[in-house]
Amino acid sequence: MYTSYIGLKFLEFYNRKTANNYSAAEFFDKEMFPLFFDDAKHLMHVANSPFFQSPSEKDLKQSGHSKAVYQYQNLKRKINLVAEAQTENADASIYVGFAANGFDQTTAGQVSSLKMQISSDELYASWIGNALAARVEGSQCLLLDSEPVLWHLYEGWQVYRNFMKPVNGMEGRQIETWNGFWLAKGDKTKAPSPPLKNGKLDTYPWIEVLARLLEWHGGEVLPAYIFSLGQTNTTYGFINLHLPQVKRLGDARFAVKKSILSGEEDEALFWEHYKPEFSLREVVSRFGELGLRGLKPSDYGKMMEDSFSQVKITDKNRNTFLNIQTWIIAMLNNKSDLQKLAADLAAELVASETSGNAKDRGKTSDSAETKALFEAKGLTTFLTALTNFLEKKSSAAAVCRAVADQSIRIPGEQFPFFKALIRFEYVFAKSTIK
Repeated sequence: MYTSYIGLKFLEFYNRKTANNYSAAEFFDKEMFPLFFDDAKHLMHVANSPFFQSPSEKDLKQSGHSKAVYQYQNLKRKINLVAEAQTENADASIYVGFAANGFDQTTAGQVSSLKMQISSDELYASWIGNALAARVEGSQCLLLDSEPVLWHLYEGWQVYRNFMKPVNGMEGRQIETWNGFWLAKGDKTKAPSPPLKNGKLDTYPWIEVLARLLEWHGGEVLPAYIFSLGQTNTTYGFINLHLPQVKRLGDARFAVKKSILSGEEDEALFWEHYKPEFSLREVVSRFGELGLRGLKPSDYGKMMEDSFSQVKITDKNRNTFLNIQTWIIAMLNNKSDLQKLAADLAAELVASETSGNAKDRGKTSDSAETKALFEAKGLTTFLTALTNFLEKKSSAAAVCRAVADQSIRIPGEQFPFFKALIRFEYVFAKSTIK
């Protein structure tokens, strides 16, 4: 199981960093059990595990142990029966992320008639690995094979325990959800402020988790294992996180000039306001990877692709347009010359719509040529609409020629984004008219 792989990978790094030589069982005993389970509020939930099952008062009294220790001893016994005595089969109650024990169970998809020998280290490591998974908005969990990320999440474990203690009525057993918050916003120098809803941690937006990964892997393509454990286990598998493309989106906000950005350059605030159109599940199912196309902003289709209608930028939709403009420029490889050209044509379009007589000067009306440009379905129809506009406004010849040249030269897949950029600059120019 990948939870075991991540657990063992982290343990190797942990031992190297702390000069220890713990096995997975020793790490569980010295680090995880005291912090996660030796308390009335557990930090992690594993369905049907010994920590999920409460012992009877009679059994607890006869054992002479506390409830937590009794449950831990039961876990040890079960793991020993699987790994050492080999008289029992592993199941999801002790091997986190594995199949249920039985062909008729809802999570029995991995059940096999093949006899597999599983070591105790693998079993304990699956608990460590699952404790390093980060759940994000949409309830998907990410496991990342990254030493700095895993260490950062590990450092957040104690912060989670400390955060829970003074919060009355707060539910526990949400380490994966905590990890999602901690991965996005965790900072040991600041008091944590995770989102809470009815006494429970709420999931954090996946886009902000993705943006935080730029801190450690901004120039890399990082594989992520995505899954969800519950009454039924869902495995989405491995996808590549194209972090250089994500970084290009963040950098695009600096390429936005004479725009609605208004000097707002705080990176964290940018990602907080960025709303993707797709959920993480939709990105995985549509693209099989996470790059710029998966970061398409919400309302892009309505604002930039649907039938053209006049719209103005307001305080209410400002962030939506900011996201759209930034994403378009990123899709065009942050080419500022294309932005300037788009703005120049937009200015000509707006000028052509301004009434010429003294009585109506300053008023604007919909232009058939403008509408035809923005609703053009391909390069040929776009150039035809551009020609029709030029016939109406010959003074725009230089700009129209430059736009036509660029439209032909840029790669075909970038043309729709260049056209959308012209449409955006037109909306922006119209919105500045007093």
